[in-house]
Formats: sequence, C-alpha cells, structure tokens
Amino acid sequence: MLIKPEITENEVMAEIAEVLELEREEVEMASSLIDDLGADSLDLVDISFSLGKRFGLKLPTKTTLIVAQEMMTTDGVFTNQGKLTELGALLLQGSPNQYSEQDIQPNMNVDVLLSQTLVRHWYELCAHINHHPSQDGDTAIQEYLVEFFEKHGLDTNAA
Repeated sequence: MLIKPEITENEVMAEIAEVLELEREEVEMASSLIDDLGADSLDLVDISFSLGKRFGLKLPTKTTLIVAQEMMTTDGVFTNQGKLTELGALLLQGSPNQYSEQDIQPNMNVDVLLSQTLVRHWYELCAHINHHPSQDGDTAIQEYLVEFFEKHGLDTNAA
C-alpha cells in the first residue's frame, strides 16, 4: 500500500499564498480566505484545484452542507429560513473541515458560512482526504455524511 507523506500546515499556507499572489507571511492558519486574504469565489476554485494538484488529491466538488441537503428527504433539517439549525451546525463541526463551535453556531446566517472558512479548514480537509483510502474528497464527504445520518437517525434520498 502506498503511504502518502503528511500534509503540513506550512505547505497549505504556501500554496494558498501562491494562488492569491500574496507573500507567504501574509497567510496564517487563522486567516479567513475571504475577509482577511481577499479571495473571491473564483479564487476558491483555484485554491481547491491547486491544493489537489500539489498533494495528489481530489478535493470535493461540493460543500458538505450542499451534499447533505441533497441527500435529505425533507427540507429544513440543516438550514431553516437561511440559518443553520442545531443539526446543521453539528454537521459542519464534525465534517472533514473540522469547524469549531466558535466558527459555526446554530442560527448562523448561511450567507456568512463562506467567510467563516479559514486556511485551517482547508488544511484539515486536505489532511482528512490524504488519510482517506480513496483520496477522493467526494467519497470522503459521502462516507462522513452516511455515518452522520445513521448516528442521527435521518432518512435520505440516497439509494
């Protein structure tokens, strides 16, 4: 079995700095990609592609929240009226991105979730996928969600 080298925080910060055309010292693990580093939605796509290429991983094509909502048989479980539910916050806190309770809380406006994403969350996602047998982010998120749904007794649209 091929053992992949560990992904370091410094490597992730360096790659993000390169994509955003910043000096490496400007990027910290606690930096918000949008609020602190000025990334836009196209930059986030570039970051995902660049991190995947650098580490030989396939990063997810959709966020954990989007995939979870697509899997649900009913609406309003993870978000309600544009805000995270308690279960939605738990979903993200346990996700491969490893959001903390300080990062994500119930009743948080869904529109601000992207600005809450830190460099640390990208590092956690890359490290999680790197340790996953498939090294495929879509598969890793799908498996996380199946476990989460089973743990919380949720019905899904998934076959």
